[in-house]
Amino acid sequence: MVPRQAAIPAAMYTAAETGKDMGFNAIWISPIVQNVEGLRTEGEAYHGYWPQNINSLNSNFGSADDLKNLSTSLHDQGMYLMVDIVVNHLVANPTNTTNVSPETFDYSFLQPFGSQSSFHTQCFISDYNNQTNVE
Repeated sequence: MVPRQAAIPAAMYTAAETGKDMGFNAIWISPIVQNVEGLRTEGEAYHGYWPQNINSLNSNFGSADDLKNLSTSLHDQGMYLMVDIVVNHLVANPTNTTNVSPETFDYSFLQPFGSQSSFHTQCFISDYNNQTNVE
């Protein structure tokens, strides 16, 4: 059985070759940063959109060398590599088990912003017509 992390980069190279044959000039991949692991109440974070550590790679997408090799391979074929990014949030996993607001969080596992002081207080949008309230 091929480990999950080894299979994905190989599939990406195949997709790159197929894409070039189809006339594509770029491959766009999911965010590559480390995500929370395992099943959560909203599902499993395999997709790259629940970042936990923005300074580390998600091993499910391969290693740093795999990413560099993919980039080199695409550039050698005259193609671009586009990496999706998640801006303005990290995953939020409440530590309290009730529906009481505000929720409590363990900030220590979020990197590089591992303390409550890195975040604004929890608030909810009460007026979607008020741009300040939405932001």
